[in-house]
Amino acid sequence: MLVKKMKLVILTCYIFIQTLNIQVTNAAEIVSKKINDNFYVLLGGNGQGSHVGLSIGKDYLVLIDAMMEGASSKLIKSIRNISDKPIRYVVNTHDHFDHSGGNAFFVEMGATIISHENSQYNQPSHLLKFDSKFSLSGNTENIEVFHVDSHSSSDSIIYLKESNVILMGDVFANEWYPALFHGGILGQIKALDLALSFSNENTVIVPGHGYITNRQGIIDYKKNSILWVKRIMELHKSGMSLDQTVKDEKLIKIQMKFNTKNRNPSNLNKWFKELVKNTINVENGITM
Repeated sequence: MLVKKMKLVILTCYIFIQTLNIQVTNAAEIVSKKINDNFYVLLGGNGQGSHVGLSIGKDYLVLIDAMMEGASSKLIKSIRNISDKPIRYVVNTHDHFDHSGGNAFFVEMGATIISHENSQYNQPSHLLKFDSKFSLSGNTENIEVFHVDSHSSSDSIIYLKESNVILMGDVFANEWYPALFHGGILGQIKALDLALSFSNENTVIVPGHGYITNRQGIIDYKKNSILWVKRIMELHKSGMSLDQTVKDEKLIKIQMKFNTKNRNPSNLNKWFKELVKNTINVENGITM
């Protein structure tokens, strides 16, 4: 049963990565976006993996996530264009390879990885695990890390108080459907509500993938996620087959609420059936 569940996890994560068009490539350099003097977002995509947060303290740097393994040379180049301070910590939002693939690279540079105790890594050294909450302070920025169950069993939401930034990982990837692979809709609502409890109208919200947004972006995503799951499960409980469900006009309209001007609508259809199936499985108790 455990082996079967792990295969399901790997397959589902692979599907999610593919839906986000994350394929290994030597494409464009990593673009950075300055939020303030002490915090930047290094934008993922184009084969690099997740977005990365860069917190610049008085003595050292803290990274939030590490992109894919193959992006490490580009990532460190982008970091060094901003600061030459040592990288002391890498905080992972979860253990999926597009967020943690660069861990070993930064460990070799002297960094310590901080991640939830459910995280599974091939690199056990220089790893600091926590249970429900972890805090980093004393380096200009106070960074608080909170475990949630939503996209995976190792999810964390990271709150930078002084910068007023929240990094969501794949609990909130706002150019795609809700990726509630582990905690289902109840887990996702709880995670999104936690982020909302820290936020105000000026808070910068950084998704794992997608576009940087604000508090209203989470509110809208939560509402649409509830509609998504509610409609899918209504159809499922009525006896509709998966093939019938994905043709439902009301569900297709909800599907388009997750589209953005940056995404070709045809891409939303590519894995539509698989993600509807995933939602049904998770809501029926097949957690990952």
